[in-house]
Amino acid sequence: MRRVIPAAFAVLAVMAQPAVAQSTEEQRQIAWALERGRMIFALDRVAWVATDDMRERIPDLNAAGLRGYVVDRDDRGFV
Repeated sequence: MRRVIPAAFAVLAVMAQPAVAQSTEEQRQIAWALERGRMIFALDRVAWVATDDMRERIPDLNAAGLRGYVVDRDDRGFV
């Protein structure tokens, strides 16, 4: 039984090798998707932090007439 376990690890190690390299176009698409995901996360984070801040300052957002807002980037960060 002891000999089977090292053999199983050897098989798993071979199977864990990285995939064949992507083409240049695939690498470009992956990089674009990663950057887009980072941007969406950053915009969403800014929106939730701003919402938390507004809720502390304005207890009833609906009564104040606030229904939504837009977060955008500028040269220094987010607006």
